[in-house]
Amino acid sequence: MSANAASGNPAAGIILLIGVAFAAALILLRKSPFFLISRVLAGLFRPLVRALRFLRIIPRAGRAAKPGPGVRVGPSAWVAFARPFTWKTETDNALGSGPAHVRAQLKTSQGIFFSWLQPEEGIVTLPREYTEDIAKNDLEKAHAFLSYDIPIRANPQSLYEDLDGAFIVNIFKNSDNECFYVLSQMRKVINTNVRILSVVFSSIVSIVLIGNIFYSEYVDFFSILQMHDNITTIEFDLFNNHYKYIMDKLSINKAIFGALSCCLGMATMWIFYQTEYSPFQRNNGRELNNFLTRYLAQLYGNFRSVEANARGAIVGEKDVSVIKEKSVLWFITLQWIAFRFFFIESFLRTIIFQILRNSSYYLVFVPFIFLVAILSIGHYANFSQVNILEAKSNIYQQNSFYVFFVILLSVYYRYLKNSVSFIMESIREHEWTQFHDLNMDHTLITLIETYTGEIAFWRHRLKPGVRED
Repeated sequence: MSANAASGNPAAGIILLIGVAFAAALILLRKSPFFLISRVLAGLFRPLVRALRFLRIIPRAGRAAKPGPGVRVGPSAWVAFARPFTWKTETDNALGSGPAHVRAQLKTSQGIFFSWLQPEEGIVTLPREYTEDIAKNDLEKAHAFLSYDIPIRANPQSLYEDLDGAFIVNIFKNSDNECFYVLSQMRKVINTNVRILSVVFSSIVSIVLIGNIFYSEYVDFFSILQMHDNITTIEFDLFNNHYKYIMDKLSINKAIFGALSCCLGMATMWIFYQTEYSPFQRNNGRELNNFLTRYLAQLYGNFRSVEANARGAIVGEKDVSVIKEKSVLWFITLQWIAFRFFFIESFLRTIIFQILRNSSYYLVFVPFIFLVAILSIGHYANFSQVNILEAKSNIYQQNSFYVFFVILLSVYYRYLKNSVSFIMESIREHEWTQFHDLNMDHTLITLIETYTGEIAFWRHRLKPGVRED
């Protein structure tokens, strides 16, 4: 196959475009194909796994591996590779399907490619007035948290942030599950949008690349522009040197095709980014910020109500049993609500980490998968046009394409690089009531001083010789 066989082999370019479309479909399907592969491989390797368990090389199912002083090569060594093959994470399993009212009021706005979530006002069901009856009902939850048995061992086939997220959800599942569920769904939608963007933009770059390699000679711009000279001479001076290039009809067609295709690719990226991706992702960031503002504001109101009740629990009260009951109720509830703030922020920290980490994976590996797909198909199908090791390959027979393609790649890189940064700008933690805003140390000091003062007052009044008015 000659270097100029592109004009005689348009099917090769079509095959590569089909390969690119197949790679895009696999990435967009996310875990579905990986999960299917894992089920097939599990059936094939089940006899081998049983043999390894019989020889005690790997632990048997249902038994924890015995801790040892050294590092063992076991399931944890393959966690980074096993993650795509798992259908649900530890956090997903802990959250379950989510509360029914949350699913009903968590609206999804779907565009052509991207989507954004809108938690409606009624999704937050925290009490606006934290009464004594509510506190008594929550006291069991507070006791459950304060006596929680922390599991020391964990599943080595899970990533740490999944274990940490599941740990937090399990502790406060009966009080803040709606908050954790919304945050988790927000993360999934934001990451899905980034994945789709990387697939769409990588597809655009791949189409431009394949188009120039295989079809840059097919459009006769020379005749369309009614150019009469078969040879065009381009002369220019650069750094005191005079350069002269002679371009024939074929070179002119390639130059115009390369410039137009790259400009069209950049224009398409701009349309996708500005008209749908950017607004949708900004909406996701804004809705996440607004949801947290509402949720933590109501939780803060509960905290201040408990604080006020804790201050007045013993003031003017003479019945010791009532003093004891109310003091225990409000003190335990106060600390429980404060810890909820702390762990909600910790869960959010994990969510933001996952958004940034997963997005960086997409922005690196998705373009890499497209490039590998093109080169692999070209190699195994023996398409010399994309053979990077052959000097006469069509990859090295272009002209203006190289300049404009570099510009296209720089625009592509800039869009992908900034695809998450403005989302993070929409998340403004200074607008929420955070754990440090509770001034927990000052609150406890004030309550202890109030209780101590009340005790000292009654001790003084009950001293012999002190007349009670």
